[in-house]
Amino acid sequence: MRSVSEAPTAFEALLHGARRALINPLFVALLSALLLAGAHAEESPPPVRAEAAGFTDQGYGRLLLTFSEETKATVHLSNGILIVSFAQPIELSVASLKDRLADYVQAVRRDPDNGAIRLSLSRKVSVNVMEAGKKLFVDLLPDGWTGLPPGLPQDVVDDLAKRAREAERQARMNDALPRKTWAPVKLRYAAAPNFFRFAFEMPEPIATATAREGQELRVTFAAPVKIDFGEARAKLPESVTGLEAQYENEETIVKLVLAPGAGMRSFREDTAFTVDVMPPEPGAKPAAVEGKASDEESEKTPVAAEPNAVAVHPAKPMPPGESPGPRPYEMVWAGRKPAHVPLVSFDSLDGWQVEC
Repeated sequence: MRSVSEAPTAFEALLHGARRALINPLFVALLSALLLAGAHAEESPPPVRAEAAGFTDQGYGRLLLTFSEETKATVHLSNGILIVSFAQPIELSVASLKDRLADYVQAVRRDPDNGAIRLSLSRKVSVNVMEAGKKLFVDLLPDGWTGLPPGLPQDVVDDLAKRAREAERQARMNDALPRKTWAPVKLRYAAAPNFFRFAFEMPEPIATATAREGQELRVTFAAPVKIDFGEARAKLPESVTGLEAQYENEETIVKLVLAPGAGMRSFREDTAFTVDVMPPEPGAKPAAVEGKASDEESEKTPVAAEPNAVAVHPAKPMPPGESPGPRPYEMVWAGRKPAHVPLVSFDSLDGWQVEC
């Protein structure tokens, strides 16, 4: 009988042994392997069921595999071994294939991972493979076979023709369905002192992407939408020399051609995609345009003053201490909201000019 004082000593010995087991590299490796094997078993899909049959009554050997679902398979012949590999594990019994293909096969086995079957051939043959839906035909043609290889059974040909007609009918039905009609995207243009804004207002969210190649900026909409340019084309600034839309492959591409030295930035806000174009830096010499005189030539040529010249005055800033007025009472009382997000804020008039 152990005394009470010996109990802690036995417990400490047990704890020390468990600690040594945990830090043992072999024990840790074994535990990791078991965990990985369990995880792999949970992730691997269930095998596909298949049935195997063999026939030799037509002067050649035929291996027929019928799967529960369409499965990709590859057939390879090497040194008298016929290997049929599958894209995923197959649940298949091969016990009867040796007897059913006795004139051509002397042994059959299935790989441990159920990923292939191997047939040891007893004679020299050539192999012809045909896939038909869920069926795989592997014909073993004896040495000296002449003429065309055997074809598919008539019932299989009829089934394939039926499936082709059904697929064609379904395709015609899909083409006859009404296609989604997209509302046009409206382009709104505004000019600010330091940039020019092109805002594409979409009636519903559409995926967009931008790409710039040299002076050309492309805005791609992932939908066949029409672009309503409005008056933007007629008011293009000098920083933008071209604006057009291209419709192709169920998408719309808007191309903006920027002037040399012009900058750009783009951002998205709700259902509006905005592109800001900044003019070239001051002092940058613009490229000469065919048919247009350069700045130096225009300076040498006297220009007559226009009789109705427009006077330009800088806008007066808001007096100190004042703030922008509230929205109209009718809009506040009725709870009305603006039709779209304002392109330019008029809370500050710094940098603006008034023509009169």
